[in-house]
Amino acid sequence: MAEQYTRTKPIVRVIGGKKKIIDPKITVQSMFNWFYWAINLGALSSIITTNIEKTIMWISSTVNTISHSNSLDQSYVSSLRNVL
Repeated sequence: MAEQYTRTKPIVRVIGGKKKIIDPKITVQSMFNWFYWAINLGALSSIITTNIEKTIMWISSTVNTISHSNSLDQSYVSSLRNVL
């Protein structure tokens, strides 16, 4: 993920009428931060669904269905943004 980010020098952009400096080092840190949060959330969801499954089966199935639907939706939306 981070090796595909090619920008090496900071750039200045005007966002909302204010000048913002976009630093590549901070951008890569942010990428890894989001990645590790997603991994941790995925690991915790397996523990939660296992405990929920002991009491009410259909709720754990619903949680899994929602998470898979969400990932498919995100994949589809990101494929629309990609230029080949």
